[in-house]
Amino acid sequence: MEGLDIQVHYVGMLKDIALLKTSGFIDTSTAPEFHKIINKMLEQGIVQYVVDMESVQYVSSAGWSVFVSEIRGIKERSGNLKLCHMLPGVLEVFEMLEFNRIISTYETIEEAIDEFDFCRDIHRLPVIAASGETPELQTEKMQDKKPVTRQAPATPARQTLSETERPEPTSKPRSERKETHPRADLPLNEKIKQAVLQEPGAKTITLKKRLNTEEFGFSRVNYFQLRRLLKHLGLDTQEKRFRYYRSR
Repeated sequence: MEGLDIQVHYVGMLKDIALLKTSGFIDTSTAPEFHKIINKMLEQGIVQYVVDMESVQYVSSAGWSVFVSEIRGIKERSGNLKLCHMLPGVLEVFEMLEFNRIISTYETIEEAIDEFDFCRDIHRLPVIAASGETPELQTEKMQDKKPVTRQAPATPARQTLSETERPEPTSKPRSERKETHPRADLPLNEKIKQAVLQEPGAKTITLKKRLNTEEFGFSRVNYFQLRRLLKHLGLDTQEKRFRYYRSR
């Protein structure tokens, strides 16, 4: 394709993120081809995209319009599109047109990929990723696996204990058993929202500590990672967090 070349790779811990290594320029003549590639992958069920812009020399207004239109369709399918490695000249126009309010940008490919995995809590599933199994399949296997119960050896008749001599049961009643908090199984984005609703005036460091509690499944998030996630959710200031709290 003259003017634009796109190579597609699948990355991330579950290999379900499409990395589009793009080179050339995106304008009126090449934007339709970019649109065609995205739509074809959407039909295949791919909804997570990272576009490497390191070798893109120029993006016209028509090119930027394609990105904006594509991200709307992707988000309707609960996905997202992130840009990374933009050259200074391209980034300057991108920010001047305020497209940074719509599309997230990152300095490196790794940072963009990690953001996807963190948002979906996949960083907590290294064994699943290594085996190539999806979280759903792993969960089904765990549910189907029945616990093994060991039978105690038979007690001779002469050694049968009386009712008063029998030891107290060691298992606690169901009402006293410790249950997992429902928030612990939520995606990371939802955990952050719940933490904000609990204390909308909390600072980022306070939210970080709250997430790393039993209630939220001991979710460990880097401070700067949390700042980026809050910005992505539109909760990066206390004013926005209070507004979100009042809207609920």
